Amino acid sequence: MTFDEIDNRIKKLIERHKKFYQICKNGKETPIIRKKMMSIAAEISWLLEEKRRLRSDIP
Repeated sequence: MTFDEIDNRIKKLIERHKKFYQICKNGKETPIIRKKMMSIAAEISWLLEEKRRLRSDIP
Protein backbone atom coordinates (compact mmCIF):
# COMPACT_ATOMS: atom_id res chain seq x y z
CA MET A 1 0.00 0.00 0.00
CA THR A 2 1.09 3.56 -0.60
CA PHE A 3 0.95 6.41 1.89
CA ASP A 4 -2.11 7.88 0.17
CA GLU A 5 -3.97 4.58 0.21
CA ILE A 6 -3.20 4.13 3.90
CA ASP A 7 -4.32 7.68 4.71
CA ASN A 8 -7.58 7.26 2.77
CA ARG A 9 -8.30 3.93 4.46
CA ILE A 10 -7.66 5.43 7.89
CA LYS A 11 -10.02 8.34 7.16
CA LYS A 12 -12.78 5.93 6.08
CA LEU A 13 -12.27 3.80 9.18
CA ILE A 14 -12.43 6.86 11.45
CA GLU A 15 -15.74 7.85 9.87
CA ARG A 16 -17.13 4.34 10.47
CA HIS A 17 -15.89 4.41 14.05
CA LYS A 18 -17.61 7.78 14.62
CA LYS A 19 -20.91 6.34 13.37
CA PHE A 20 -20.68 3.39 15.76
CA TYR A 21 -19.66 5.75 18.58
CA GLN A 22 -22.79 7.86 18.00
CA ILE A 23 -24.93 4.71 18.17
CA CYS A 24 -23.32 3.80 21.49
CA LYS A 25 -23.68 7.35 22.75
CA ASN A 26 -27.42 7.18 22.06
CA GLY A 27 -27.69 4.18 24.39
CA LYS A 28 -27.94 1.45 21.77
CA GLU A 29 -24.63 -0.22 22.53
CA THR A 30 -24.49 -3.93 21.79
CA PRO A 31 -21.64 -6.44 21.94
CA ILE A 32 -21.61 -6.61 18.14
CA ILE A 33 -21.12 -2.85 17.82
CA ARG A 34 -18.38 -2.90 20.46
CA LYS A 35 -16.67 -5.73 18.58
CA LYS A 36 -16.84 -3.78 15.31
CA MET A 37 -15.41 -0.69 17.02
CA MET A 38 -12.53 -2.73 18.44
CA SER A 39 -11.93 -4.28 15.03
CA ILE A 40 -11.78 -0.82 13.43
CA ALA A 41 -9.36 0.39 16.11
CA ALA A 42 -7.14 -2.63 15.55
CA GLU A 43 -7.08 -2.05 11.79
CA ILE A 44 -6.22 1.64 12.26
CA SER A 45 -3.38 0.61 14.56
CA TRP A 46 -2.11 -1.89 12.00
CA LEU A 47 -2.28 0.70 9.21
CA LEU A 48 -0.32 3.22 11.29
CA GLU A 49 2.33 0.58 11.94
CA GLU A 50 2.44 -0.25 8.22
CA LYS A 51 2.90 3.44 7.41
CA ARG A 52 5.72 3.67 9.95
CA ARG A 53 7.35 0.60 8.40
CA LEU A 54 7.11 2.08 4.90
CA ARG A 55 8.79 5.27 6.10
CA SER A 56 11.67 3.31 7.59
CA ASP A 57 12.17 1.42 4.30
CA ILE A 58 12.75 4.65 2.38
CA PRO A 59 16.50 5.36 2.24
